[in-house]
Amino acid sequence: MRNIEILKFLAIGIGATLSFSSCSSMDANSAKDGNWPADFTVSEYSELNPDIANAQRETAVISANTERSCKIKTLFSDTSETSKFLADSVALKSIFVDYASFPEVYWPGYEVFTGNVLYAEFIKVLFMNFHICGNSTTEDIAYLSSTPIDSSLISREYLLVGASKGRAYRYCLEGEAKVLQNSSQAIAVNEAKGVYDYSDSYYCLNKDDQQKYLIEK
Repeated sequence: MRNIEILKFLAIGIGATLSFSSCSSMDANSAKDGNWPADFTVSEYSELNPDIANAQRETAVISANTERSCKIKTLFSDTSETSKFLADSVALKSIFVDYASFPEVYWPGYEVFTGNVLYAEFIKVLFMNFHICGNSTTEDIAYLSSTPIDSSLISREYLLVGASKGRAYRYCLEGEAKVLQNSSQAIAVNEAKGVYDYSDSYYCLNKDDQQKYLIEK
């Protein structure tokens, strides 16, 4: 799963006839009809799905490295560069959780997993997608945190990708967490590969158990 794939989906759908000027056009019909839920807000959707904004940050990092004529894949074998990147384990974990959008529980821990294959693969993902040539990890974070985010792209992602994937667009209200999201609520696109289209329904995220629930109409 790479965040950059989100932007590829958005690029395909950029020309679609969608209105983003205000939330007043949103109604209670499904996302398949090109409509957001009536109570959809970009801020809450982005909070629940941080990988969408982080896809934009990944693109910004690619541009920054291009400007520096840096080949990040080649640089990964440079011991001095990777050593600087690994020097601050606290900052490294911040990139892992806050920008690569991995759950914190997956963080392997610098002391325990240094040299371990699993740890090395995680580090490679962080380095390749969130590191700018010549920067320290702290400088990378400063760049990532200051990257401007286009909220209209986040709105588009819901209609073009998010709804189909069954993303939750808001937190569940009191008493709303009753029916867990499951494939019976979706249309099977490729059942063998576990690909389903959930865009006929809306979902919320329950803060207590971090599970997605069907918003019953």
